[in-house]
Amino acid sequence: MLRHNTVCIHLMTSPTRWQKILYRKQPFPDNYSGGDAQFLKELRKNVSVVHYDYKSAVFGCMNFLTHLDMLTMYFVLFLNILHSNWSPSILYGVFTSTIIFYLFFCKFLNSNVANGKEHARTIVTLFLFAYAFTPVIRTLTTSISTDTIYSTSIITAILSCFFHDYGVKAPVVSYPTSVSSGLSSAIFLLSRLEEDTPTLLLLVVAFTLHAYGAEFRNRLFHVYPSISSILFCALSLFSIYCISSFSVELSVFWTLLHVFILFVCPLILILKQTGKCTIHGPWDEAVPIKSTNRIRMAMLFGFGQSADIQIRLSNEDTRKVIKSRGDDGNMHDNFLYYDGESVTGTVQVNLKKANHKFEHQGIRIEFIGRIDQNEEKMILQLCNKH
Repeated sequence: MLRHNTVCIHLMTSPTRWQKILYRKQPFPDNYSGGDAQFLKELRKNVSVVHYDYKSAVFGCMNFLTHLDMLTMYFVLFLNILHSNWSPSILYGVFTSTIIFYLFFCKFLNSNVANGKEHARTIVTLFLFAYAFTPVIRTLTTSISTDTIYSTSIITAILSCFFHDYGVKAPVVSYPTSVSSGLSSAIFLLSRLEEDTPTLLLLVVAFTLHAYGAEFRNRLFHVYPSISSILFCALSLFSIYCISSFSVELSVFWTLLHVFILFVCPLILILKQTGKCTIHGPWDEAVPIKSTNRIRMAMLFGFGQSADIQIRLSNEDTRKVIKSRGDDGNMHDNFLYYDGESVTGTVQVNLKKANHKFEHQGIRIEFIGRIDQNEEKMILQLCNKH
């Protein structure tokens, strides 16, 4: 009798390893995050914490106090014009200085390059709108008491300072809210004047201060830190002197406030930042990376491995055109453009630097414009990572 034996063979396969991807179906539930070991392995602490030193904190407080001093000087200018303590020539001088500072900002500090016609059109449009609405603004709050006007103006000015841009990225920063509340504060004050000409000039100064003051001041502190520190000291002393003409007690308070914000607040920040502890891990929500004024660019070489990288250069003032040159010696039509903010492109991983040019297998990437050593070093580091 023939007996048949059944042999069962069990194939030992390695278990499927979970991967943190969405484009492939995996035998795990949707809320699976790799188990306890993987969950704790991805635990990170203080990823986005920025540690400041005392010097940089003091310099940031200078930026903040400069804005407060400028607002204070605007209030002082208004009160002296209202009570006829200062001659109209001082107001004309302030107006002329405002136009000069605006032109200086457009020429040396503005990151967006524009021609003279655009700047002239901006100045003319601003002046015409201010001239058209001056009679309306001057008689806007005639029936409201002066005390109410002053208190409302101070409240809106404080609100403008709260949402103002001081060069630090924060969720509370809102340019429209800051400008609108700052202009509201100025309009409330200007409704107390009796003549149209001072109202017109102060309105233009207020609009320039609130609309362009943040970018002008931040760029000035970034590009010319030494000059900015000197201007801050001069402006602070002058604001204290002007306030003393109205109230000595108020000038003393203003001086103590400057000392507290400039020296004590940075010290508190340095002492407290050591205790900051934030944790990050798989439980964090996915946040898309957004970038403004970024042009997507690609340089396709057609051979070898390429890597998609993002390059951020430090010199925002320099406009650079990046072109690709092939073996034929002709410039390709699809040239790359750098707008002063960032560069994104597909480049080869092994690039050799020759002055301001990167060569790889007959293709040369040429940077036309000023590129310092730090920027070249940054580009090489980003390329070598891939």
